[in-house]
Amino acid sequence: MFRSPLRGPWLTSVLGLVLAAGLPLLFVTGLLSYAAYNPDLSPVNDKTPDRGWLGFYLFSWPTDPHWLYRLNQGLHVSVGVALVPVLLAKLWSVVPKLFALPPVRSAGHALERISLLFLVGGGLFEFATGVLNVQLEYVFPGSFYPLHFYGAWVFAAALAVHVALRLPRAVRVVPVSYTQ
Repeated sequence: MFRSPLRGPWLTSVLGLVLAAGLPLLFVTGLLSYAAYNPDLSPVNDKTPDRGWLGFYLFSWPTDPHWLYRLNQGLHVSVGVALVPVLLAKLWSVVPKLFALPPVRSAGHALERISLLFLVGGGLFEFATGVLNVQLEYVFPGSFYPLHFYGAWVFAAALAVHVALRLPRAVRVVPVSYTQ
């Protein structure tokens, strides 16, 4: 059903490593954008109502140089759009594993499967809302600003769990498969 000569550990690992390089840049530039976008940030903390403990900042966005915000947003949007096909290819490469039997083999495997729910859902949500925001299409309920911000935290937490569980294997598989 899901057979393809392209699917395999090497392609999945390479795509994962590309995402592992780009996603932290997206996260950092997104947080910087959040700091710059909210002009009421005090020098120490974010005063956004109902922001919770995820919205803290220990700095305020600098007003000079004036092009710094453009550079940050340009990086965030460009890298985000460039990673859309990488994310879709990564999801394509691993979709057969979602249907593997037995669905859960151990407690660690169960944790990984649960984290994938948040990882895939959060990734698709973040990329979809980001692309829709670039197009000024606000079809989602609520304001883009908090939805994208808190979605990023959910995605980042799930990504951290996923990377902790899978990075050793990805690093091990890439050189071995490449030389064969």
